[in-house]
Amino acid sequence: MSNHFSHKVTVFHGRSTPEPGYLAGYAFLIAALEKDTETAVPLPDILAITTEKYQRYNTDQWQVFTIRHQPDKDLISHLVFALKYEGIDLYILKKIFLYIKEGPIINMIKKAPTGQYSRRIWFLYEWLTGTTLEIPDLKTGTYVEIVNPKLQRVLP
Repeated sequence: MSNHFSHKVTVFHGRSTPEPGYLAGYAFLIAALEKDTETAVPLPDILAITTEKYQRYNTDQWQVFTIRHQPDKDLISHLVFALKYEGIDLYILKKIFLYIKEGPIINMIKKAPTGQYSRRIWFLYEWLTGTTLEIPDLKTGTYVEIVNPKLQRVLP
């Protein structure tokens, strides 16, 4: 991934950020998709940035994280960040999965096959793309919920 998105922003898609910061999570993924595929992607109501200040807070359109939360500048790191802090956006996830293909997903799963985000991404990738990855099913590990009930409403 190029460093094109590693510079500070003050506006993204017409939304002013509460302070200069770096796109994170879905905002980063959307920027990469739009730049490389010229595909318009609908924005979630709330996006994320990281800043060099040591204060974490939310506004009506932004989650502001400290620089220590900044993901690495690759799509998988921002994908994990999005699931960890922003919840599940099926449309963006499907677009990202179709864009990055299965190689980076397989590499992530092989590095941490029982990790909760690896397992979530594995399931979501196969479910949203209809593709079964060439990885043997896990024989160990505990159950991992796909949706984090702290971030999104879960219905029984």
